[in-house]
Amino acid sequence: MKYFIANWKMNPILIDEAEDLLRDYPKSSNDKKIIIAPPFLYLEDLMDTNPDFEFSAQNCHWENQGAYTGEISSLMLKKMGVGYVILGHSERRSNFNETNEIIAKKLETVMENNLTPILLVGETNKDDDKEEIIKNQIESCISSSEKRSDIILAYEPAWAVGSRTFQDLDEISDASKLIRSLVPKNLNLKAVIYGGSVSTDNAKDILAIDNIDGAIVGGASLDSKKFNQIVSSI
Repeated sequence: MKYFIANWKMNPILIDEAEDLLRDYPKSSNDKKIIIAPPFLYLEDLMDTNPDFEFSAQNCHWENQGAYTGEISSLMLKKMGVGYVILGHSERRSNFNETNEIIAKKLETVMENNLTPILLVGETNKDDDKEEIIKNQIESCISSSEKRSDIILAYEPAWAVGSRTFQDLDEISDASKLIRSLVPKNLNLKAVIYGGSVSTDNAKDILAIDNIDGAIVGGASLDSKKFNQIVSSI
């Protein structure tokens, strides 16, 4: 099974534009699962009108409820029928100062509410020690958890996000192998995917890597034609 996660980030501006975008999206099949991560504002409407798709939130708080102005909990997402939550995106880490400790608390609550976390890990700069950083992120975020749960891991080097460049194919393969070796046995690793400027130009090569099970797609997911090409590149 290949997983394709469309992370729309803070796009588009209007719900009508979101509906139009999704109307031309590829559907899941026996060997491909399509997961849509729109802004929270659109989740309920899109889920009601597009039952053929699965949906993910882009973030959540670590508490189920309380005095946390502007936040959304994984329990709220569960009650809406959302199945997945993206955690640890490099933009959350850099722009909102999310630490591994914060992400660990979020992940624990997501799993307690029986949602599937999509955890992103990876180095910030191209010259960073990738292995050390990934090991630290995984051990800090999930290795202490005893909860049995499904999980998706994404290797996302932050320097590649929005840069129109992507990691070397051998490096992606090595990172995937490392990630697989570090996931605790109590977790059901559904997939290891890649994120970071995935495009129509590089998707075929990335998805041909033996131990890569799909992609999380940012900018290219806002163009249904491009996203279709990425999904059909395998």
